[in-house]
Amino acid sequence: MVGRRIVALALLTVTTLASASCGYFWRGPPPVRLVAQVVEEANCAIPSSLIGHSALPIARAYEPSPLPGAIPDGFEPVSAITCDPWPSPTIGPDLTVTFYEHRWTGDFTEAVRNLKRPSEGQRLDRDTCPTASLAALPDLWLINSDGLAMRPSYPVDECNSAWIRGLRDIERLDEVATVEHQVQLTLGGLVDVLGR
Repeated sequence: MVGRRIVALALLTVTTLASASCGYFWRGPPPVRLVAQVVEEANCAIPSSLIGHSALPIARAYEPSPLPGAIPDGFEPVSAITCDPWPSPTIGPDLTVTFYEHRWTGDFTEAVRNLKRPSEGQRLDRDTCPTASLAALPDLWLINSDGLAMRPSYPVDECNSAWIRGLRDIERLDEVATVEHQVQLTLGGLVDVLGR
């Protein structure tokens, strides 16, 4: 009887240890997030769907944005900007389309906490992951009291999908300004945009 109890206890211990370490055996290491590049000002890039279809100089249309990444130590945002990922569906008589920049202020404590959340180790069996969302995310900038700006990257889950709770926290703050940006299409660009 005592022998059976010892065997049962041993099996329970092994099962518990195996369950606890399952994540270790079935996930790889979390991806490394580099620290974001800090620049002198935020600058909304034109929506990617307009690149190559606008009358902007090629250099401006393809102007690289600063590298996104983890929020640097000591960088404390006092405002944020989100830039629409898609232009409005209306095309003006002068072949212009519009996209918007939104400025947010408020308490960034929760947003920063969620943006700094560590990424999860990636699931080794990626075939069991759900299909990733193809929805475009707005370009996000954080701005500190000195006016310096950076683009935070998002932590990812075990399926390498962006965990965007920090973005949603920011979109619940006070929207204090909306700036309209207009981009003029070329004739060829108009045909391409209308053909979609």
